[in-house]
Formats: sequence, C-alpha cells, structure tokens
Amino acid sequence: MAEQAAKIKLAVLQKLGKKDEADLLIQQSIVHPNIREIYLKDLFSAKKIDEAKKIAREGILVAKGKDHPGTGRRFEEWLYRIAEAEKDITTIRKFLRKFYLDRHDLSDFQKLKGSFKNDKQLWKEEFEMLVAGLRKNGSNWALLDLFIAEEKWEDFLNQILEACRKEQKFFYPSNGNLGLIERYEKILHEHFPENLITLYAEEIQKSLKGAPQGRGHYQYVCRLLRRMKKWGAEETVKKIKEDIANIYAVRKALLDELSRV
Repeated sequence: MAEQAAKIKLAVLQKLGKKDEADLLIQQSIVHPNIREIYLKDLFSAKKIDEAKKIAREGILVAKGKDHPGTGRRFEEWLYRIAEAEKDITTIRKFLRKFYLDRHDLSDFQKLKGSFKNDKQLWKEEFEMLVAGLRKNGSNWALLDLFIAEEKWEDFLNQILEACRKEQKFFYPSNGNLGLIERYEKILHEHFPENLITLYAEEIQKSLKGAPQGRGHYQYVCRLLRRMKKWGAEETVKKIKEDIANIYAVRKALLDELSRV
C-alpha cells in the first residue's frame, strides 16, 4: 500500500535526521491522510498555527471529494484542537455543535454546554437550536437522550409519545416502538409509571397485528406483560390477555405463551 510505504519511509528519514528528504516526501505524499496528519502534528508542535489550519482544511476538502467522512472528521478534530489552543470560543462551539449533531455523543454536548456556563440565555438559545437540528435529522433517540441529560422530563415524555404515534416496522433487535419504550423503561417507570403501562399496553397490541411473528416475538411480549404485572397493572394485563385471546384465537403458539403470564 502506497500510504503505508510512504509512512515507513518517512519514519526512517526522520530517525536518520534527513529533514530535507523527509520534508520533500511529505509534500509528495500529503495526499495520504496519515502523512497529512503527521505533517499537521509537526506544524502544531512547532506552533505554526496558520499553516496547520490550512493543511487541516485542505484535508477536509480532499476527504469530502472522496466521500470519506471519517477522514474528514479527523481533520475537523485538528481544527477543534487548534481552536482550543487559541481559546477561539466561536470555533470551539462551531465544531462541538457539528460533532454532537453528527454523532450524538453526549460528551460533545457536555463540552458545548460547558462553554456557555457564564451565559444562561445564550445557552438556552443554543439548546433550542440543537433540538431543532436533531428534529430535522429525525434523530429520535438522540433527542430523548438529550432531554434526559437536561432533565427535561415533560419534553422527554412528549417525544416518546410522538414517536409511538408513528408507524414503525417491528424488527429484531430494535423491536419497533416496544424496543423504544423498553430502552427508556427505567426513566419512564421513575417519572411516568402510568404512561409506561399505557404505552406498553397499546404497543403490545399493535405489534401483534398483521401476519404472525412467531414464538420468539410472543415470548418477548409475554415478558413485557409479566413486568407490567410486577408493577401492579394486573387488571390491565388481564384485559390485554382477554383481548389477545379473542382476536388471535388461531395463534396456538401465542395462546400457549400467554397462558404462562
């Protein structure tokens, strides 16, 4: 591989102290991301900040042209690192915002929030912009995690309810809306126990519609029903069982699993 060969040769030249030859190789091989990054590191260490920014920006453009978002992200990280060194708060926020909206990592969110610690009004505006960005991208789980991080419980519940109003295909392992509810079951049970029971009751019924899904799904549904009973929703579970038995009387595997609840 040309890039690996250039990297090895560069390491040898630098170890031998052949700076001119090493610099020439870098210029000839800078099209390769790893070589560009070695050069960037040298520029940054030498405090040649303007040149480092230029090389990083070019790296982003090259990666974009080749449709290599992961490589582009590496050079965005360099621009972020440089901004931190320069204490350039505008650029720091720009990249943290982008990183969070791209990959939904809460560590990026917390860093971004920390940059607004002395301006609550600006943070409120920033937070609303993040929510709008996640909604635009249809990032449902990221929105829910964001509302949990900020302890915005009513917003969290409304987002769950909105998601469950939409038709979502049932498939393993996410299990459609049932999987969504189960993922956030602990939070729902702590803050909205009645809503949790109602959501499970509705989505269990919805998940059984259409063609039979097989015993695996029936066992999954019955595990949820047993949990509901454990939370004190015996009457709700009893009604669900009666409805299922009446509607799906020919599904023997379903009725068999249901008899164990």
